[in-house]
Amino acid sequence: MNMHKLILTGFLVSGILAGCSQDETTIDSEKYVESIEDDSKGWIDAAPEVKEFLAALLDEVEKTPSGKYEQGYEQYLLAEKLTKGLGVGDYQLFENDNLDKDFANLLLIAKIISHEQFVRTSHIDGNGGAIDRIDLSDQWKPIQDSQLMAFDYMKQLLNDLNVILNNGGEGSTFGVTYYQDGENVAKMEQDLQIGKVD
Repeated sequence: MNMHKLILTGFLVSGILAGCSQDETTIDSEKYVESIEDDSKGWIDAAPEVKEFLAALLDEVEKTPSGKYEQGYEQYLLAEKLTKGLGVGDYQLFENDNLDKDFANLLLIAKIISHEQFVRTSHIDGNGGAIDRIDLSDQWKPIQDSQLMAFDYMKQLLNDLNVILNNGGEGSTFGVTYYQDGENVAKMEQDLQIGKVD
């Protein structure tokens, strides 16, 4: 029941925060279903587009802040890129519940970052019109610790998913995936209040 609330909340927040209109490539959601368990470890073999997207996004995330834009805005742009790249909507990423939970968490973290950017700019335009107005960045509120924490967890989760999908489970992880029975999943969800319904 909580997972349904979590997903519903994600879609609700997604609808509220729609507004970034960058040209991004969206991965065809039908290709996600191609995932197959491919060896005795049970590692998932994802569609090449998913693997490439995650690896490229992780590379960008690891280079943030780049200095091109204000740090919080860069984080927001990457969160929006993640959301659009995974094609939020009616999708099924994998035929594995734990991996689906991990991607649901990743999308919710991206939505938290997007929401934080809205909060930082809502005093200028309460309808979200200042979210992308970099000419008004001197009027934005300072980046909050909650956004920095969400971005750090997004980086960790991207790393762990990259290890799972692109490296066959080999490599350093932060333990924030359900798929690998991560020891830090509960802490991440608690810190970000994922699944908490008041």
